[in-house]
Amino acid sequence: MSLQPQIVWHNLAPVEAINDHIRHEVTSLTEVSDRITSCRVAIELPHRHHHHGGHFQVKIELAIPGHVLVADRDPGDQKTQADPMAAVNEAFGHIRRQLTDAVAVTSEKRHGR
Repeated sequence: MSLQPQIVWHNLAPVEAINDHIRHEVTSLTEVSDRITSCRVAIELPHRHHHHGGHFQVKIELAIPGHVLVADRDPGDQKTQADPMAAVNEAFGHIRRQLTDAVAVTSEKRHGR
């Protein structure tokens, strides 16, 4: 059975192409670790009084035994965050690095290093 992420949209309508991309990225993460137990992705377009322009925030919470990994990409002044797909890609790059590190640490502990 494949892992189905929980995808939550705040202050904007869901975009099916991005939902599909998120599901693809989560499947890709299962190649790094088959021990992922849950994944929640939140995409938010903050209200205009919080940020200037249409910058997207993406937060990913990924659970594996013994760890909850979080990638919380705040838009800041980055131009890529004005593109929701780019914001999703950046967040998944960050969570992938965390997952890779967590898997390496877990592997070292199992092998007594």
